Amino acid sequence: KLDGPAFTSLFQGAIRWNSYVALGAIAAVLGAPGLALAAIAVAIMVPLANTLCVVVLVRHAAGGEPGLVMLAKQLIKNPLILACIAGIAASSPVCPFRRSPAPPSTSSARPHCR
Repeated sequence: KLDGPAFTSLFQGAIRWNSYVALGAIAAVLGAPGLALAAIAVAIMVPLANTLCVVVLVRHAAGGEPGLVMLAKQLIKNPLILACIAGIAASSPVCPFRRSPAPPSTSSARPHCR
């Protein structure tokens, strides 16, 4: 039987995946349409996986049944979950810091690198 720290390490290794490699492979194989679908999947899977990891870590690191208040505090303080929330907020159409996309260029000339 695995102890708490060993189990949490095994759990995180089993459910976390390398989205950078996956996105690169999907872009190469399926192009822009596949990449768009994969980005949506990543946007759903990353916060879910991080939340599951925090729940498991709190449960097995606490050495007993943690309360909902302790779990909520750990979820609120988790930097990965906070980054996901910030990214969702920043991509929201009502975000005051969001820029509208640049209009498409009418020039057929390629821009020069500087």
